[in-house]
Amino acid sequence: MAAGSPERKPLETRLTDVDARIANVDQMLAANASDISKAAAIPGAVVEPPRVIRDGPPEEAYALGGIFMLVVLLPISVAFARRIWRRSAAAVAAFSREIGERLLRMEQALEATAVEVERIG
Repeated sequence: MAAGSPERKPLETRLTDVDARIANVDQMLAANASDISKAAAIPGAVVEPPRVIRDGPPEEAYALGGIFMLVVLLPISVAFARRIWRRSAAAVAAFSREIGERLLRMEQALEATAVEVERIG
């Protein structure tokens, strides 16, 4: 835009109005900061946000729970796992003995059937 343009005048007026508003807001912020520091009785002090109150167990409870699980529950679970492992080996051995006896009976029944078929034939 040219310096003497008729459109420039309203824009400059609006710009000076905005500048005045910004200066007014800056003054208000400075006044609020001053009021806050006076309320805190320390010049330039900043009011800290309130402390967060935790609901639930304290941090020590988590640490003690972890130590308890490591010291007590881990050995118990290892002992149960070893017991199950040993029992399963014994069960497999007993299972194969049962299968052997059953196969022996089946073999005897098959031989008896073969003798009967041969006798008939």
